[in-house]
Amino acid sequence: MREFRKLFEYTAGSRARLAVGMICRTAELVLSVFLMAGLIGDAVFLIQSEGMAAVVFLTLRLLPGFTAVMCLHIAGEYLAEQAAQQSAARMRGDFLNKLLEARMDAVYGLKGEQVLAVFSNDIQAAFTNLTQVLQVPANALALGGSGLAYIISMHWSMGILVLMIGFWQLAYSLTLSRRMRKISDRLILARGETCLWMESVLEGIETVRMDGLGGVAQEKYEKACLAEQKKAVAYGSLSGLIGGLNNTNGQFLEKGSIFLSGLLAAGGQLGISQVVQVSQLSGQVAQVLNVSRILTDTQMSVAGTAKVFGMMAGLLPEQPGQEAGAGGEPEIVLEHVAFSYQPGKPVWQDLNLKLRAGEIAVLAGESGGGKSTLLRLLLALYLPDSGRILINGADTRDWDRKALRKLIAYVPQKPVLFPGTVAENIMAGWNRDAEGARRAAKLAQIDEVIRKLPKGYETRITGGSGCFSGGELQRLALARAVYRNAPVWLLDEPSSALDSRNEEELYRCLESSREGRIILISTHRASAERIADRVVRAEGGKIWD
Repeated sequence: MREFRKLFEYTAGSRARLAVGMICRTAELVLSVFLMAGLIGDAVFLIQSEGMAAVVFLTLRLLPGFTAVMCLHIAGEYLAEQAAQQSAARMRGDFLNKLLEARMDAVYGLKGEQVLAVFSNDIQAAFTNLTQVLQVPANALALGGSGLAYIISMHWSMGILVLMIGFWQLAYSLTLSRRMRKISDRLILARGETCLWMESVLEGIETVRMDGLGGVAQEKYEKACLAEQKKAVAYGSLSGLIGGLNNTNGQFLEKGSIFLSGLLAAGGQLGISQVVQVSQLSGQVAQVLNVSRILTDTQMSVAGTAKVFGMMAGLLPEQPGQEAGAGGEPEIVLEHVAFSYQPGKPVWQDLNLKLRAGEIAVLAGESGGGKSTLLRLLLALYLPDSGRILINGADTRDWDRKALRKLIAYVPQKPVLFPGTVAENIMAGWNRDAEGARRAAKLAQIDEVIRKLPKGYETRITGGSGCFSGGELQRLALARAVYRNAPVWLLDEPSSALDSRNEEELYRCLESSREGRIILISTHRASAERIADRVVRAEGGKIWD
């Protein structure tokens, strides 16, 4: 029940649609059981008194009722599907917000498949089943007062009726199923686009934080989500049409059989007592079985949502500071900094370092020596266990995180591209300046590669590494840093995928960009040391200058 309550909280904003959908479903059931049964009951006596001429009158009288049943069914399915889609999108959006604001130790602890579970069909199914479960009491009330049903005596004419309806149902099912397949394919693509954004955000969470891509990620997610909703509503509407037709077939088969048995009774072949009997037991049994299926499916999907709620509870937000630090040229000071991921296993201990504007420093050392961890400490993605990290005179504990990250351009070891154009990936979440993006690409020696793409800077990327090699991807990430023009550059293994010629071009770019800027390069390559003003070595949890 706790998961049900949490799921129900996300229906806020869609409850009006949900309520109207429930009313439509209940009205459909009441109309089909009470009105149709009443009309058929009257039909027997009408035909006895007026003869076969009453068939046309009865057909015209029954047609509006069946049409109303179908319309109510479609409307109920449409509104329920829309409410479920919006509620699921709201829950996923909440998860995205928590992910973007969470402490990095919690984010790093997540696995990709765990996050994608939030966007799986299980979550959508949970809300869809929730709308059906909320309908159960109304259905039970309608079924409880359904009254009498009819026991049908089989006759050859009824067999023909069953065959006719069977062939009709087969014909429209084949026709509409083709259309449904096309819509479902588009729905899968739309859901894939939504999942793609979340994969990119998780894989490139550091870039998202540092380049201010949170707003862009949310905007792109909302657009992808809207496209998914449109496809899902179309799918739900067609599903509702098929369900309405199936429901009408069932009603017509049942009432038609009763009607035929009434004709037989009028001819003296059956007694009236055999035609008008107690309760539509078959309809009631079908509804009861349907409720059992809903409850079973819902329990399975809600069991999946419990894991998602557990993940969301673990995404504790960062503690935002208030200070923005002093202006002027950048300065970084580390005083007796210690940090460990696990108690008793220090990564850094008693770390002291001072970096000034105009300086290129190389942080050298073997893989696993804590170089990337130090960069994350400077980014305030982690906070030191003891000691202080001062950036422009303010402790990273006290810095406003967004203000701090505006000062720092970060080139991660494994750059990630996001769905969008090449130009959008260079500009990231900052001011849009197409010419500035081209200048940055030229400085990073990636302009020629981009111009050779089918649409140049407007070529769309679907995420991951796109159409770029590892070395080109690193140069594109460097172009993103150049475009930002931040006073501090942190580069994590920026030449690991570059050949010797491109490595030389990288170093020329860094040397030409040093004025008024701190550039810290984390690398295990000795070739970077020749452009460095300082080389500090990471070994045994300490720095040797």
